[in-house]
Amino acid sequence: MNGTTMRRTTTGVIATLALAIGTLVSPSGGAAQATPPGGTMGFDVDHDLGADPFFTDEVLATGGENGFDCYRIPSLGVAGDGTVLASWDGRPGTCGDAPQPNSIVLRRSTDNGVTWTSQEELAAGRRDDPVHGYSDPSVLVDWYTGDIFNFHVKSYDVGIRNSEIGTDPDARNVLHAAYAKSADNGETWETGTVITDQITGDAPWRGRFATSGNGIQLQYGEHAGRLVQPAMVVTESGEFRAVTWLSDDHGESWFPSRAFGTGMDENKIVELSDGRLMNNSRSSDRSVLMRKISYSYDGGETWTEPVPDPRLPDPRNNASLIRLFPNAPEGSAEAKVLLFSNTASTSGRSNGTIRLSCDEGESWPVSRQFRADNLQYTSMATLPDGSIGLLFEEHNQGNSNNIHFSRFNLPWLGASCLDARVEPVTIGPGQTVTVTATVANPLGDEIVDLPLRVTLPEGWTADAGSVSVPAGGETEVSFAVTAPLNAVSGQVEGHLHVDAPGSLSKRDSFRIEVVNGHVPGPGDVTITPTVTNAGESFSVGDEIRYNFHVVNPTSTPVGILPSGELESFDPATTSGKNCRWNNFAGDTTADCPFAYHTVTTEDLDRGFYAPTVSWRIGRPNHTGDPYTTITQTLPRVEFGEPPTPAVAEVFLAPINPVQSDAGDIDVTADVTVAMRPSDTQLPPGAQVVLYVDGTRVAVAPVTAGGTATVPFTLGPVAAGGQESVHRLRARLVLPQDADPALTVGADARGSVTVLPADRVIEERTLSLGEIPDIISDGQPRELPLTARLTGPDGVVRGTEVTFTAEGAAVGKAITSSEGLAVVAYTVSPVAEGGQPRTVTVAASVPAVTGTATESPAVVSEISFRVLPPEAPGPSPEQEAEQLAAAYPVLAIIASIGSVLASIARAVGLLGIFPGLRDLGDIRWWDRLVH
Repeated sequence: MNGTTMRRTTTGVIATLALAIGTLVSPSGGAAQATPPGGTMGFDVDHDLGADPFFTDEVLATGGENGFDCYRIPSLGVAGDGTVLASWDGRPGTCGDAPQPNSIVLRRSTDNGVTWTSQEELAAGRRDDPVHGYSDPSVLVDWYTGDIFNFHVKSYDVGIRNSEIGTDPDARNVLHAAYAKSADNGETWETGTVITDQITGDAPWRGRFATSGNGIQLQYGEHAGRLVQPAMVVTESGEFRAVTWLSDDHGESWFPSRAFGTGMDENKIVELSDGRLMNNSRSSDRSVLMRKISYSYDGGETWTEPVPDPRLPDPRNNASLIRLFPNAPEGSAEAKVLLFSNTASTSGRSNGTIRLSCDEGESWPVSRQFRADNLQYTSMATLPDGSIGLLFEEHNQGNSNNIHFSRFNLPWLGASCLDARVEPVTIGPGQTVTVTATVANPLGDEIVDLPLRVTLPEGWTADAGSVSVPAGGETEVSFAVTAPLNAVSGQVEGHLHVDAPGSLSKRDSFRIEVVNGHVPGPGDVTITPTVTNAGESFSVGDEIRYNFHVVNPTSTPVGILPSGELESFDPATTSGKNCRWNNFAGDTTADCPFAYHTVTTEDLDRGFYAPTVSWRIGRPNHTGDPYTTITQTLPRVEFGEPPTPAVAEVFLAPINPVQSDAGDIDVTADVTVAMRPSDTQLPPGAQVVLYVDGTRVAVAPVTAGGTATVPFTLGPVAAGGQESVHRLRARLVLPQDADPALTVGADARGSVTVLPADRVIEERTLSLGEIPDIISDGQPRELPLTARLTGPDGVVRGTEVTFTAEGAAVGKAITSSEGLAVVAYTVSPVAEGGQPRTVTVAASVPAVTGTATESPAVVSEISFRVLPPEAPGPSPEQEAEQLAAAYPVLAIIASIGSVLASIARAVGLLGIFPGLRDLGDIRWWDRLVH
């Protein structure tokens, strides 16, 4: 029995004894499954696909600050209480890996990464005797106990490549495995635990480290609760192999899996929906510029031979792989949704990209670039508020690397899951075949009668109809596909899209096998240009950045030589980075993300920029005549303020419950279309389509005023039966000749309830007390809001009324014996000279349901205006000055009057004739004269 097996047996005995005495441990074999506190295994992503998309970016650490010249190797995790933990290497002096006196530093956030604590050293390296350091953090949360592990390298005098065999924790010629542990959500840490002996044993490994990023805890099956930390080792012969460190006792002890793969490196692990584990690894083999994928069927103890995945290009860099729904039930569609981030390039650490898979990595139909260049490692985690956190390092081509933190949501990706399973089909050049697919809808709202759009490579065509799929359900669809005459043998990837109004696209990919196809030659190389920062506002001096995706479908190497006016593009005009390949290998794809154009005044005057470039595709090193020359006009970039998008939003008025009678019930849906901006015109010919319970039932035209009345019928409910609630969906359909810039908002949704024939419906009336317009005095003013509720028999007592004003809640009150409800409302003032403000007050009473007597909900509204303070008139002195300036004669008369008033005062006439005192007032003479 070897050392590893002996430790496994000992661990199993300890676990069995622990269960016997009632200690909480991970389940094994047929034992009852323990559950984490609160039943959570993390935080699920918010899959509200109609939310506003966002992506933030801030710098958490700047090289050269806080005692470190360089920051590298990000690791992002979330504690059980929702505290976000961001850790990375603080590297003094240089950006070098171990051995160096590096430190693991940490910042925490309790508000989903909006604000952060100051930087602290979680594991501090020593820069004096005895020198040692810590590097490459990886966070692992035990959701059962709440403990958090931060794994990292501990180094003395050697790094990974020159470490020697041994496990003595004080050996300075061995690269050690260590961790820090927190039991209080990352506030304090117990540091310095070295487990080199546990995760090495008698294996002939001379170096090892936990691969930075994150570990996981298993959720399903007999190994639920097991802690799994991905790692890599260097064998005695110098091979780089992958390994996992496992614990079945909540981190009290650890043991290693069998090492697997060759040319492996930093890797990530996720648990799949059926309990399998998938490993996604960086390659250390210079010839493999893509991720390597392998699987474990026994909780991470043994692994299949890794296979390169050409769909995930990678320049031999670290990456991140997570599940978006860590609490999803075993076997569910949500448990299959993965998110992956890396530098998706084969030419360098650039093109930072996030990809979404709906089928556990079988396909990656959704991707979006978040940073074109200047980055290295990434680490992701789902956050308590349903957003996604991304920690990544900025590569500044020197020591001063920075650490960035970004937050984004699912709508920012621009698409979501369909999860299409396509029946195998083959096709020859020029042929048409029928493709059958089962389309599942795992995320978001139900799909109701929406076009199924099929996209295929250039030259291919497809024809599909509409599809309806309930949320969480699936349906079978068929569509025709026609291949071009030059279709090449092999697999062709297509995409299925469903574009819901006012929401993002749902999509998935599928593949068709081409047989007896065109035999490609060197001239079939394709180059696809994109603007990587399209949509930005450009000014003089800004850069328009490009990426060129190159595919050589043949086995023949070629030379690729560009020419054009872009910077960092044409080797004839640019030194350093450019888009030339002297020897582009066969059966290879690659990207050139370096090219850019600096915006000039002439560009802005012209209003756009769309240059033409050329590519010479020929023999390696550009000898002899070219096979072909590709000339491209690059995507047009428009300057100036983009027009305000016009949107037609649809609203469905609430429908009160209806009562059954002997037959079908006639119901009317009132729909309103509001245009944004308000001066946008709705095109004539617009219609509203009404769906009831997912079925199209009626169509009605929209008037010029933006209203539509849609009649429909519902079936009855027998006396004594249960009421039926029907889902309503109103969709605006524009005419084909409508302005393509006008978009349609999301479907309006509502419901209508049909009551049994013997259910009594009582209508109620809610009357709001009138409020006159208010002239503001510059101070807040408190007003009573009153509402009276009456029914068929008079006032209604003891019913709660909810008041709102200006769209915000004011308060609630219970109707009195007079049916009156009263709340106080404070009106904010309008400043002097300000614009009048209209205040809309609403009162509402909920519906009464589930009783013999039903009453529909009631809403009442009134409005009043708050006016600015009245401007004060001129003072007497100001008025006199104005009159004197306008009428000099009155000023002279007033002067004479003032003398007469003085004489009258002296002789005592004012007591007899008091009006004489005004003789000197110019305003008195003005009134007398006029």
